[in-house]
Amino acid sequence: MDVDLDLKKFGNNFVRKYYSTLSKCPHNLSKYYEKNSIFMHQKVTADAKFVVGQKDIHDRVEQLGYKGCNTNILSVNTEKLYNYIVIVIVGDLTKHNNNQRKFSQTIVLDRNIKDECVIKNDTLFYLDHTVQFNIDNKEVTTYTKKIQNQTCNRKMQSLSQYDKMLYPPRSNQLFVSGIPANTKPQDLSHFFEQYGQLYSLRIMTKNVNYGFVTYATSESTQAVLQNRPITYPDKTGVWLVIKEKKKTYHYKENKYLPTSHQLFVGDIPVNVTSDELKQFFSIWGDVVSARIITTEKNLEPTKDFVPGFVTFMTADSAKKVLSNQPIMYPDQNGIALKVMEKISRVQKKKSIVHEEYQKNVNDDGSLFICF
Repeated sequence: MDVDLDLKKFGNNFVRKYYSTLSKCPHNLSKYYEKNSIFMHQKVTADAKFVVGQKDIHDRVEQLGYKGCNTNILSVNTEKLYNYIVIVIVGDLTKHNNNQRKFSQTIVLDRNIKDECVIKNDTLFYLDHTVQFNIDNKEVTTYTKKIQNQTCNRKMQSLSQYDKMLYPPRSNQLFVSGIPANTKPQDLSHFFEQYGQLYSLRIMTKNVNYGFVTYATSESTQAVLQNRPITYPDKTGVWLVIKEKKKTYHYKENKYLPTSHQLFVGDIPVNVTSDELKQFFSIWGDVVSARIITTEKNLEPTKDFVPGFVTFMTADSAKKVLSNQPIMYPDQNGIALKVMEKISRVQKKKSIVHEEYQKNVNDDGSLFICF
């Protein structure tokens, strides 16, 4: 499936294939899922339960008796949410000559290790008066319309609670660069599986060979970080640069802190993580954040050091660091870090203007100006 097509067209085509399979060959529906997929089709109840994995989903679909069902799709809304595609469907479904039932369904799609489009989360709720609530038909109609408006909102702000249960936290994700050209995702995934169960792996090959590896558990992620440097495909292979995935929220945290709280840190060893840097500088005071600059240029395999920034809760803590230079990492026998005050944009502009002014001052103090 080509998810680069127009989202609306892609969503409509996917829904058509999905429901065609559901009615004609429900036993083949499991091909749309994988081992970590979540599936839940049932009435709206407080104790809603779901099944996980292809086998259990296959068994659940067979139990629900979808073969020969008729579906009337009322609306399909397809949105891109982060790295996922979310399809929200509202319609009517009839099976085995039973009464027509209105439903609302949310399908979350992602690419697997083989770069195939798969369903990560499939949640379908029936919205009818058979639900065990003490409300009359009028209230049911109002409730159903409310659900439709919520689920079909084109400005979706977040996934449902069941969607959120599926995705590992950011701490389980790693940034990997220096991947050899023509590396197959299957080969790289097999390589990283030696450290633990993978949730997903993605290689970006358009401009530079880098990618993202996500593990099912944080323990596996830490195992990779602790075993750096890592070479691929074996000990005599290419050195991979592996780092924690960049945490963008640090920028927002530091936005309102003055530059007197912040320090520029140079010559940080390339294998040091943000958490390790934060812990190291915490001996001088409370650290709000530690950020390592991970640009394509300083992540080249031949680069041994990278720059970064450390932000303290108070300006006094930053001054303590400056007064205790040289700062050796990780101990007195380690590497000397280049630590200096962070220069604000205004200060930088003033410095440039002053430098240009000094260039035009004559030996006698007079100013040389060219017209």
